[in-house]
Amino acid sequence: MKIIAVASLLTAILLISSIHCQTPGQVEDQISPADVLETSNAGSVVTESDGKLVQGDEDEEDEEEPSTSSMIPNTNNTIAKIVEAVASNMTANIMPNVKEVKIPMDIGAVLETVSQQMFKPEGDADTPDGSSRWVQNVARKAKRLYAFSNESSGLEDVNRPCWYDQSLSSNQSDWIWISSAFYDLMNNFVIQDTNNEECKKHSEIYLQHLKNFTYWAMKMRDSSVLSPTGLLDGNFWQLGNYDECVGMYITKPDFRIIGKYCLPQLTFRPTRQYYPDYYREHTDSDYYGQDANANAYDFFRPNKDPAKVPRNELHWAICIPHTCTTTDLQTTLQTSFNELSKKYPLEFEVKVEESKCFDDTEREYTTGFFVFVAFFLLICTLVAVCTTYDILVLRTEYWTVNETLKQWTLPFSVVENVRKLCQHSKSPDDLQFSTVHMLKCISIAQVVMGHRVMNFLGNVLVNPQFTESRVKNPFWGYFNNGPVIVDTFFVIGGFLTFYYLFLELEDRKGKINFLVIYIYRILRITPVYMIVVAFYIHVLPYLGEGPLWETLVVRESDRCRENWWTNLLYINNYVNTDNQCMLQAWYLACDFHFFIAGTIVCWIVWKWRKSGYPLMVFLMVLSIVYPPYVVYQGQYWSHFKAYISNMADPTSERFFQDIYVKSHLRAFPYIFGMFCGLLYIDLKKSGWMMPFWYKWGTAGLFCIIGHIPFIGSGLFYVPGRPYDAMENAIFFSLQRLIWAPIIGFIIVGHGTCGFEMASKFANLRMFVPVGRLTFCCYLVHVIFQMMDIGSMRSPNFMSYTNITFGIFQDLGLTAIGGLVLNLLIESPLDRFQKMFVKKLLKGQKLPSMLAKKEQVSESQGNMLTPEPGHLTGNLNMAFEQSNSDKPKTNV
Repeated sequence: MKIIAVASLLTAILLISSIHCQTPGQVEDQISPADVLETSNAGSVVTESDGKLVQGDEDEEDEEEPSTSSMIPNTNNTIAKIVEAVASNMTANIMPNVKEVKIPMDIGAVLETVSQQMFKPEGDADTPDGSSRWVQNVARKAKRLYAFSNESSGLEDVNRPCWYDQSLSSNQSDWIWISSAFYDLMNNFVIQDTNNEECKKHSEIYLQHLKNFTYWAMKMRDSSVLSPTGLLDGNFWQLGNYDECVGMYITKPDFRIIGKYCLPQLTFRPTRQYYPDYYREHTDSDYYGQDANANAYDFFRPNKDPAKVPRNELHWAICIPHTCTTTDLQTTLQTSFNELSKKYPLEFEVKVEESKCFDDTEREYTTGFFVFVAFFLLICTLVAVCTTYDILVLRTEYWTVNETLKQWTLPFSVVENVRKLCQHSKSPDDLQFSTVHMLKCISIAQVVMGHRVMNFLGNVLVNPQFTESRVKNPFWGYFNNGPVIVDTFFVIGGFLTFYYLFLELEDRKGKINFLVIYIYRILRITPVYMIVVAFYIHVLPYLGEGPLWETLVVRESDRCRENWWTNLLYINNYVNTDNQCMLQAWYLACDFHFFIAGTIVCWIVWKWRKSGYPLMVFLMVLSIVYPPYVVYQGQYWSHFKAYISNMADPTSERFFQDIYVKSHLRAFPYIFGMFCGLLYIDLKKSGWMMPFWYKWGTAGLFCIIGHIPFIGSGLFYVPGRPYDAMENAIFFSLQRLIWAPIIGFIIVGHGTCGFEMASKFANLRMFVPVGRLTFCCYLVHVIFQMMDIGSMRSPNFMSYTNITFGIFQDLGLTAIGGLVLNLLIESPLDRFQKMFVKKLLKGQKLPSMLAKKEQVSESQGNMLTPEPGHLTGNLNMAFEQSNSDKPKTNV
């Protein structure tokens, strides 16, 4: 009997899930508590008071203790009535055209009371046995669940179903949740609607083995996504198990199948007939959070807030035979979903891109790969041999050094190049610009951080609402408008180029071969730059794999394969900007253009000295007025908007192509840097020292207004705020008009009078080697970020902790990668380039601005500027001195 009672209780619990959330049209005649609990000889009476069940008084003098045999018939009658009530409610729950629901009783109280009456053992009416205690616990939990459901869903209003939306069709039996409909299709999905006979054959074999639970077939099914989860939390990338799919390889005498991993895109929506409110006109409330009482399908409605990703686009993993093409998959999926639309009131559109399907059979190494690897091994061998020669021969006193051999081997010595990298002079001429190294270190770290967050946010996330909600926060503007940091390097480049070139013109009376300067600059940057481009093309695609590898890493490689020549000619920011090789390479083109124009301006200022300041002011006004005009006419934003959709592929964004990368629209910081160079020369000649109050007052002012470019950008993320072309045009130049003077003030102020403790911090030796690595670090840092994102197997969870870990990971790998590139390529080539230029000059004196060690300053590309100070350090004195007391051997 207890088994029957337990089964009855479990059956009654089903009533709880249906009775508090029933569809309209509930049956009127319901069982009452009195009917359920009334017994003729139970020894107690249950009555209903204020809608609740209470225990009645027991008259022990007139009533005898009921025996077990006398309880059974009545108990079974009670069970029968409960089952009848369950059946009645479940029947009503699936009836269409229902208008309201009535809750005549607290089912939890009924179950608890029934269990107490059914399981009192003989001789101990107050202590239930173990079975009784278990059943009563279940009943009490059911009662609490029922009470919570009433409270949370508002069932105190009996005419308000907790989920029912009046806008839905009355035929509720056809309604289904998207995940359930998805499972109906994907459970045993195979490609059938295709003319590809080999694909069709392998699909039939796969289906046959799937029915037999064959291991390899089940691996393909197991790696696919059968039912998406977390959709209401924004998890629209269901990546399945990539390695399980592509690792599936089966070879039989009559067939051979390899797993092919694909990420189709499904756009879904309820039909207009079943849910017309889904298609209603947007309101301002669409910018804010989801109403907890709204229909769940409202979460998937297209939203006009650009900060949000589309909610009705699902990407899911599916494993198919390798002989099937993307067209086969898309055709069959679309046909299958069309059939599903006939069954359920949902509409579907399927899209499968070639770049989102991958299997191991497609990876073939190219000739370029082997050539690059051979070149890399050759360089490594050469560096190892030359370093050994330097340590064992050049730095000992036992050998007579062959000067020609030393001249060709020393540039490849790691020991010598590390010494040059860390060389630090404390002469006043060097220390006056030591702040440049500090600014470059801080700025390159900010660039790496910004690109990490951009790559993190712009790709697969399990919680995109993290970004969507924070992008509207004004303090998130330090990331939203982070690209303004690039202007730091433009200011530094303009300042140092003008300063050293102007002094060279005065020293040589204007007799400078500018062609030699241009050639040297090209030789200084281009070889290292092109080696990295070649790495993108020939090696990078083979360094990993993953669900997003093709769409992210291989995409960048293909762009370089098509447009490498634009990078070589430094026109990549004007030609094919929508398909640019190396996202950060636009800066190289801008800096090269600025350098060419800057040398001409510097010569004009030297030639007509009195025209210097008027010319500078005119160029600054032109560069600050013209760009807003272009922004206004083209209806552009004032800065690159940090939306998820934009960060996924910045080069496809209109602002990036037309405004962000153009040299003539970004010239103000460079021109202002040249102006600061001219001002600094005059201040040094006059011996003027900045007064204490002026210096720190200006510094305090800049510390305040320096936040405007970042916090001010939050104005353009206010939900529902209409676009204003004039407002965006003004802010486009305002942010540069604020940031460039701050950097210029730091450089000029440090060089003329210093900033006490701040200047001592800038003079720290640790900034010198890092500052000299910024060029190489800039070239390689995106590689590590792309590889990390492209090879991930599951969506990232966005949090401040994960961002922090990713940033420190990038900084460490970037430093290592930049150091390797510097020691193997940049430093050796630097010495040979100077040798080439000396021969080109045919005995003429090498310009001092070229004789000084060149340094790269960059932020999102490269910038080559003379390193501050005369770093003429001779070769290590250990191998330049001779010791006549010890024998020497010619080498």
